[in-house]
Amino acid sequence: MLNQKLKLEFVFAASLAIAICGCDSDSPQSLVEKANKTNIQKLANFYNQYQSTNSFVGPDSAETLRDYIENDVPDFIKERIKMAPGDDIFVSERDGKPFKIKFEVVGSGRGCTKPAIFEAEGVNGKFNVGFLNMITREVDKEEYDKLWDENGS
Repeated sequence: MLNQKLKLEFVFAASLAIAICGCDSDSPQSLVEKANKTNIQKLANFYNQYQSTNSFVGPDSAETLRDYIENDVPDFIKERIKMAPGDDIFVSERDGKPFKIKFEVVGSGRGCTKPAIFEAEGVNGKFNVGFLNMITREVDKEEYDKLWDENGS
């Protein structure tokens, strides 16, 4: 169990370092916070970390992902992204609905750029979509449907 936690800490730190290296002169802590400001960002990042520690395959259910976040992600990581006990990162702050999640998305050692986290209703015809490369995009219904229908593997 200790080796798994150390591996997770390394993967988390390495992923963030790669993603933010050279972006600007902010402190590492502020860069981590910027990459995890919203629930969709946090959930997509945890999904990516799950992939990284599980043969590059995403979780098979929301319960598996939730269990992973609650039991395998070290508390110091949750504290760094200002995730308090009881926070439900599975719900969008914008539309107040649980996210739709693509399960078992396959990545690789080179990373994953596929969409995995989707707002259920969006706001004013626009939907946030969380990709597994630390990017969140607001898209219209047509693009949303296309992204949702894409093969996840």
